[in-house]
Amino acid sequence: VLSNRGLSHLWSIARRHVYEYPAEDQLTATLLQHGDTLGVIFCESPAMKKVLRILAPSNRRELALALGLVRPAAQTARHFQREDLLRGDVALVFDDDVINMLKELLGCSE
Repeated sequence: VLSNRGLSHLWSIARRHVYEYPAEDQLTATLLQHGDTLGVIFCESPAMKKVLRILAPSNRRELALALGLVRPAAQTARHFQREDLLRGDVALVFDDDVINMLKELLGCSE
């Protein structure tokens, strides 16, 4: 579970391609299941740690479901007006906000 910045760091220091890492890693799963998430983007909040301890995700799919339960951006969709974006009147807090802004400015759907 890494941000784009985290992934770029991984790509720059790793000796193997990111897709060569195993899809399931028991040591990582155990850390997440115990709430040992310091430095893991989107997993550091007390609420996320509690969800991880309760759900005990063991693979990527289960982790994605756990993340979806806690992230506030996933609960409410915000729509930005092009004029506000161009004026800079919008604070972009979540990565979802940036994606929605780009979709509006570029006039695309995905």
